[in-house]
Amino acid sequence: MSQIKIAETEFLKEDNSKHLDLVIERETDNKTTLIHSSELKSTQKKKSSKFRDYLATILPRDYSSLKPAENEDLITPIPQRVSKNIFIRYTFNYCNELIKRGARRDEDEAANLANRILNSWNNEVKRNGKKAKLWRAMVREFGFQYSLAGFAYFLESVFKILEAVMLGYLLTYFQTLDAPMSDGLIYSAILSAVVIAHAIVHHVEFWLAMRCGMQLRIGFITTIYQKCLKLSISHTSSTGLIVNLVSNDVQRFEDCSPFLHFIWLGPLEAILVWVFMYLQIGISSVIAIAAVFLLIPVQGAIAKQFRILREQAVFHRDERIRTLSDSLAGINVLKLYSWEIPFVERITQKRESELSTLNRANYLKSFNDALFFISSGGEFTSSKIFTTIALTQVVRLSMTNFFSRAVQYGIESIVSFSRIQEFLSLTEITHSEEKISVEENFVNKYDLKVVEPEGKTLIAFDNSSFAWQSTSEDSELKPTLQNISFHLRANEVVGICGPVGSGKSSLLHAVLDEMERVEGQSAIRRRISDGKTSTRKVKFAYVSQSPWIASGTIKDNILFGSDFDENWFWQVVKACALETDLNLFQNRENTLIGERGVTLSGGQRARLSLARAVYYNADIYLLDDPLSAVDTKVGRHIFENCINGILRNKARLLVTHQLQFIRDCDKVLLLENGKVTSFGDFETVVKSENSKFADVLRDFSKKDKDSEEGDVDSMPISTSEKKDDDKITVEDSSPAKEIIKEDSAVGNIGLEIYTKYFASGTGILTGTCLVLLLLIGECSLVITDWWLSRWTQQSVLSGHAAPAFYPIIFAALVIFALFTSIARAFLFYYIGLRSSRKLFSSMLNAVMRSPMSFFQFNPHGRLMKYFMLTSRQIKRIESITRSPVYGTFPSTLEGLSTIRAFDAEDRFFKTFVKTQNQNTQVWFMFLSTSRWLGLRLDFMSSCFILLVSFLAVLLRQSLNLTPGIVGLLLSYTLQLIGLLQWSVRQSAEVENMMVSVERVLEYTSLEPEAPAFTDIRPPEFWPDHGDINIKNMSLTYPKTMKPALTNITIHLKPGQRCGIVGRTGAGKSSFLQAIFRLVEPEPASGAIFIDGIDTSTIGLADLRSRISIIPQEPFCFRGTLRFNIDPFSRYSDQELWKALDAVELKHVIEAMPEKLDAPVSENGGNWSFGERQLICLARAILRLNTKLIVMDEATSNVDLRTDELVQNAIRGRRKVGDADDSKDSLFADATVITIAHRLQTVIDFDCLMVLSGGSLVEFGSPWELLQKDPSDESAWFRRMVEEISNEEVKEGLKKIAFEKFSETKMKR
Repeated sequence: MSQIKIAETEFLKEDNSKHLDLVIERETDNKTTLIHSSELKSTQKKKSSKFRDYLATILPRDYSSLKPAENEDLITPIPQRVSKNIFIRYTFNYCNELIKRGARRDEDEAANLANRILNSWNNEVKRNGKKAKLWRAMVREFGFQYSLAGFAYFLESVFKILEAVMLGYLLTYFQTLDAPMSDGLIYSAILSAVVIAHAIVHHVEFWLAMRCGMQLRIGFITTIYQKCLKLSISHTSSTGLIVNLVSNDVQRFEDCSPFLHFIWLGPLEAILVWVFMYLQIGISSVIAIAAVFLLIPVQGAIAKQFRILREQAVFHRDERIRTLSDSLAGINVLKLYSWEIPFVERITQKRESELSTLNRANYLKSFNDALFFISSGGEFTSSKIFTTIALTQVVRLSMTNFFSRAVQYGIESIVSFSRIQEFLSLTEITHSEEKISVEENFVNKYDLKVVEPEGKTLIAFDNSSFAWQSTSEDSELKPTLQNISFHLRANEVVGICGPVGSGKSSLLHAVLDEMERVEGQSAIRRRISDGKTSTRKVKFAYVSQSPWIASGTIKDNILFGSDFDENWFWQVVKACALETDLNLFQNRENTLIGERGVTLSGGQRARLSLARAVYYNADIYLLDDPLSAVDTKVGRHIFENCINGILRNKARLLVTHQLQFIRDCDKVLLLENGKVTSFGDFETVVKSENSKFADVLRDFSKKDKDSEEGDVDSMPISTSEKKDDDKITVEDSSPAKEIIKEDSAVGNIGLEIYTKYFASGTGILTGTCLVLLLLIGECSLVITDWWLSRWTQQSVLSGHAAPAFYPIIFAALVIFALFTSIARAFLFYYIGLRSSRKLFSSMLNAVMRSPMSFFQFNPHGRLMKYFMLTSRQIKRIESITRSPVYGTFPSTLEGLSTIRAFDAEDRFFKTFVKTQNQNTQVWFMFLSTSRWLGLRLDFMSSCFILLVSFLAVLLRQSLNLTPGIVGLLLSYTLQLIGLLQWSVRQSAEVENMMVSVERVLEYTSLEPEAPAFTDIRPPEFWPDHGDINIKNMSLTYPKTMKPALTNITIHLKPGQRCGIVGRTGAGKSSFLQAIFRLVEPEPASGAIFIDGIDTSTIGLADLRSRISIIPQEPFCFRGTLRFNIDPFSRYSDQELWKALDAVELKHVIEAMPEKLDAPVSENGGNWSFGERQLICLARAILRLNTKLIVMDEATSNVDLRTDELVQNAIRGRRKVGDADDSKDSLFADATVITIAHRLQTVIDFDCLMVLSGGSLVEFGSPWELLQKDPSDESAWFRRMVEEISNEEVKEGLKKIAFEKFSETKMKR
């Protein structure tokens, strides 16, 4: 039986337009025939029968009745294929076009351009080694293509000179009274033909040159992204630097491409012009051409200064963008600490340094723009002087405008080449397909064969030392991991534990080939048996300690490019405890999540990252502390149902600080100071005597494994709560939001935009002066030309030299025009710079003052674009399509290890190429429409020149036209050939550029959060007691209806320590957001009082700067350790060391050569996650002058020993024998609010808040809450403790609560 399938596919024709291709597939007796149509054509009744007849020839008879629907497009076959010509049909010539299309390569496609650049650069490196130059490689690759534009430029120069020559002949005709009219008409016709040829060649040359520049820009953007995917994470430059490369540096190539040929063409034009000038004015031309060539050394000196200023500007811009990128990425920290104003000042300071450099560069630019060519001498006639003027116009434009731009952009391009070359020269990660030790005895020891039976060793390290790759080839590698020995087999889980900073995460990166082995032997299997005879590549899955979430839907993040298997998908969701979360989302697994997962809580991000790894169905799993961000009950579920459940047949490396899970691992690996101190089963490791951390394990092993059940997030759900379970907010995070799509305005740029732009840079007086200077400058040039016309006419009429006052006045007019041009150029650049400064400052302040919801809705990359370089609608669309290109870089760099571990580099690269090609298509359209418009305007100008020249000849006698008048008239008319289209295109370009201003102005008018300061200022040392009184406080997130908190009423007395407990989604984090007014609580006033002051009446800066917070998710800024804990140098070194000592980091920092100036990379990437958390804790400890401390599970990512020491320091319970055995708490007399996952953390607090579903269900001291009857509906805390199965632990908690209650009672 036959079957027919009809499908639509897309293909691109030569003109890049999309057409639909109908694919007809016929299956008969297991044979398949594909019939492709040529293109989509309009419906025509007369073609309907032809189409049906054609189908009848290829389909069974019962399908011949197929008819196209009414008003539906028809598909017709390739005519040659159904041709009666036997030769065409049976030599298959109808396939010629298909073969041509398949063989043709899209020259503007991003991946092709990147391949050309990389291949050329690699060849250059092979040729010249360390002396390789990127610019030289690009000359080899794109030189011929760009030389075609150079040839067109040369033709244009020839035509411009011919225009001047023909103008001379035409004016000679007017000077000769008895010359026949036919001569004038011939000269006019030739002049018009030359002008038309000039117009065509001009646009061809610019098209060729600008396309070459566009290809360089696109190619380098793609190359840089491709390079990012291959860099070691120790080499990844700051996001700001890379975004600067792809937005500013590569743009220089596109700016330079239309002008670079004038480096050689300008002097050549000057020589050719001199020859023709010599024929006109004799020896005087030597003086004129000498003045032209004197401009070359002047331009050389200016170019040298341009290069210096360019390098300085780039340095300052990099610093500004790095700081800005850090600020946007850590905006939550900035707002919590009220650091917006200091960081704005810091960014503004770097911006001012950049503008200072740009200001000096602009003065040089204005001087260049004001230069023009002047010549005089000899006996003047109209033909000679206006021919000379026309020739000087050629040289003036080429030497004082285009030549100077070529020098300027050329120098800037060389600097950009150097910066990009430095980036491309960074060492790449190398992966070997079979990474097996060359020593046979090592291979045999662990049975490391290419094809392995199930259950054999997959990873083996033997005395291996690993170091992060250095940024310099000459620097010595310093091992981070030393003498690492362990092995991992299939079906085995190895638990890795150790103190903070011991190298646990680095070990996983070593397995992922992110680090370089410097000593020892290691083998990581790359292929594994897949059936009886075949093999396949071993698959790795990696879960980073800081979960990396890509923009998209939850489903997209879990699939991560894999095919959708519904049954397996839901197994994974259940194993990773995501079922309840998905049920709470309106769109379930299709819910869109923001950049970095900002719309999800920390626990949700951790579980989503784990689900992605599990769904991948890998052979080896590298899990970097995925259980620290979830409560213990969820952690137990994940460990039993996921890690030791559906992954039980996989090889697993599990890094964790949750020691209750370590005992259930097949093997345990202890890491301390980058060395393995013990490896074996749990009982063996516990008995290890050469490991300090083994003491922690021994202490823990004395406790029952069920002790973790006492967790504040795992409380039971009451009957009433179960009924309303679907109403509970999700994981304390703000409700899931879709990322706002970037809008594109339509229509003209309004006058309001221009007004705001100029008003931001100038006042009425300065603006009036600029307008007057522009008018006076143009008038002075016209008057100068008119006076020259009178001068030549006077010479002709009198038959001898004109009176002396003619050249004197002419010289005075020239000097006046020169200084007027310089003055207006200076003033214009000055106003533009002031406008830029003001708009940037306004936008920066507006963004920093926006509420947190704004940053959740808008991706980091989009915001960065607006702080970079930011017809009309095409330009708007191009601006929109460029945002995803920039936005891809930060996201990719952050998840680089994850992308490589999942072997997803090719997929991400293809996605990026697709995004870049979309932008290229729009930009290509923009270039094409610009040339389309310019060419037609030049044709109009050519027609006008033709009309003027012919009318001048025809009306010579009747209008009594003199040579001087005709020369002035034709000189101005000839300038129209470039001036008209240039003016119209520049007006369009100005409007296009104003699109950037329009979008910047949109950001300056963002709706701000509450003011930083108000008329009500709290006392200098407020809060000086720490009394907190909350009355009927509720909170609803923006653009949502359901409150996250409802009618919370509590009173915390000064010095009390209050723990906030509640299950996931209870509203704990929402409570903290209300305290800091990240989301405004309700009612608008009178909800929260601190020391008697209504917090809604004071400014946000006053509120947030007086409260110290330790957030759960640490964020570090690029810079030094000193900058991260004391960004504004407010504390002494002694105070900094004291804070570091309190968080157990002092000994680590003292061992570093830089001490307090130790480097911190972007977001602290060169520090472990636990160390980053301790750095943030030290940052908060420095603000001990406050009487209100808020902690959001501040030690969730540190080991138990460090947690114990830090908690003792906070409580003032240091161990006897410590350097400082004083009993003073770090937070003595301060009111402390703590969110905790561990009961032990808050059991000795003064009071507990129990939240459920956004409501306060219990409040009181732990002992008082424990006195309630478990059967009481309100006994939440008591029931939670009673559920602990270990009686010893249960009684221990009760004992601590009673002791604290008794101590408090005695103080009263």
